[in-house]
Amino acid sequence: MRSILVSALLALPLLAQQRGGPPAVVSPEVHADRTVTFRVRAPKATDVSLNVDWQDVAQKLTKDAEGVWSITVGPLEPTTYIYSFNVDGIAMADPVNPRIKLRARGSGSLVDVPGSTSALWDFREVPHGEVNVNWHKSKVQNGALRSVWVYTPPGYDRDRKQKYPVLYLLHGSNDTPAGWTTVGNANFILDNMIAEKTIQPMIVVMPFGHAVPFGDRGANNNAVFEKY
Repeated sequence: MRSILVSALLALPLLAQQRGGPPAVVSPEVHADRTVTFRVRAPKATDVSLNVDWQDVAQKLTKDAEGVWSITVGPLEPTTYIYSFNVDGIAMADPVNPRIKLRARGSGSLVDVPGSTSALWDFREVPHGEVNVNWHKSKVQNGALRSVWVYTPPGYDRDRKQKYPVLYLLHGSNDTPAGWTTVGNANFILDNMIAEKTIQPMIVVMPFGHAVPFGDRGANNNAVFEKY
């Protein structure tokens, strides 16, 4: 089985070369001056726009001779941004960007604009805690499968008798518990602040806050979530 997988992987570059497809699209491309170029290949599209979380108005992209639409924006302040494309009325995440912002409904793409100095949410060479995803079925929600993300501080497993304070992080509307760490880097913030001794080690619990289907106006989400 392993030899078959290795052979298949080795054959991929040759297949791509034989097919002679169009050159790869790079998106997003963050430049040294903190401007960012977004691109999407859509040769048959007639209208493509960029939606970003730092402004309400969509921005139009322009198409080149190869059918690649692009726009350059900025410079932007250093942080992580959420964006998406709208191609002929269809909202979509960036198809070539693996950095995804998951939501209860819909998704977007992420772009990291670095600064000249390390931010509190950046990875640093300090002791690191762990983030575990705990799965269970909720009796309150008729056996619905639920996930709770839990951060435990560095050294947590060394002494199971030690007590820690617990912080519950509740996400906003249409978000998921994954956003705290996959987008907000909450675990890196905690690691760095614990290393700086500006906070004490703690457990952080990040549950999924949508106890009823997202968008269900006829149900009381808060009441069901409190029971859960």
